[in-house]
Amino acid sequence: MIICEVYPSDNNKLLKRAQDELYLKSVGEIFSAARTKFVQADAILNANLQITETAKGINGFDHKALQDAHDIIAATYRYRFDDGLQRDLFEPDYNLCEHYKVKWSQWFFQELEVLTHYPKFVRSVVECVVFENTQLGYMAENSVCDVLITHYGLVDWAYADGYVKTYLPSHF
Repeated sequence: MIICEVYPSDNNKLLKRAQDELYLKSVGEIFSAARTKFVQADAILNANLQITETAKGINGFDHKALQDAHDIIAATYRYRFDDGLQRDLFEPDYNLCEHYKVKWSQWFFQELEVLTHYPKFVRSVVECVVFENTQLGYMAENSVCDVLITHYGLVDWAYADGYVKTYLPSHF
């Protein structure tokens, strides 16, 4: 995870740290969720695609292939749910970083359920990993980030010179 400011007031370092501590697990889950849907679709269509067989055999990959996708999802969570380190008056004493980890994880898994209903997201995530560090892989990274920017409406709230400029097609 690249820890940076994605939008004005994106400065909750503790929340970013909580997300960063779960980063590798989260990136793995993005691929796992997409691969599951991809394999299911291949089976339903009886397509027997080579990419499906390759994806099934992947046990590890370069996290950088899905880093920006993860970071866009993480920034969206911060934008929507950052409490600015404020606690409710009657909240019990707890470790705030652990609290952030739990809340981030819950939302993240719910969000993966939503995202895996987008065929372009599923296909692009699988292609990012199967074709990692190749031209096809880089094209897939652009595609998955384009889906996320559009889905989350980053054009409306993120810095225009960040992910929006990098991944959004020029027609916007």
